[in-house]
Amino acid sequence: MLVARSGDCVAAVAAMPHASAINPDEMDASAGDRAASDEPPAARIEVRAAPGLVQPVQVNWIAANLERAAALIAARESAAIARLNVLIVDDARMIALHESHSGDATTTDVLTFDLRTDKRQPVEADIVICADEAASRAAELQHPIERELLLYCVHGLLHCLGYDDQDEDSWRRMHALEDDILRDIGVGAVFHAPPPATRKEDQP
Repeated sequence: MLVARSGDCVAAVAAMPHASAINPDEMDASAGDRAASDEPPAARIEVRAAPGLVQPVQVNWIAANLERAAALIAARESAAIARLNVLIVDDARMIALHESHSGDATTTDVLTFDLRTDKRQPVEADIVICADEAASRAAELQHPIERELLLYCVHGLLHCLGYDDQDEDSWRRMHALEDDILRDIGVGAVFHAPPPATRKEDQP
């Protein structure tokens, strides 16, 4: 099931190790929901955005494509994905979360909170992604911000499945896999995006 919302959202790192990082009581559910498909995916996916960061149509696009990506990843990894809650925040909120979670008072592109108590359980995760970081990178690569934000979602999900980018080899493998997934769902590479003039959508 997929629910995409854009509204007043507040994220907080919970005190308990496996509690949700996103506080649903402080989220406005004013924007429209997307109906479930005839064959609902294994994962319940919800994408929300703090006000003024992205448009509802962009939130819906991210949610729809994350649904496709999660289904593809689940099939390829033989993994069960139960629930993904995505919150789009600004630099100020991300700095607060980053400092609270890891003691680092700087912004970052994505924070992933794996909510499982046992890694053998289906994936349940809160993924917090930063619109300001995405806007900067998207402007550099000349692609829409929603593509960059979708990349961050996929990155967070892969972390839950054991992928990391802590050394050069794993960094290359993880980002190559992200682009493979995004190509296979029809979005195209984002991390190693081709120059704008060579992209299919830019051709006459």
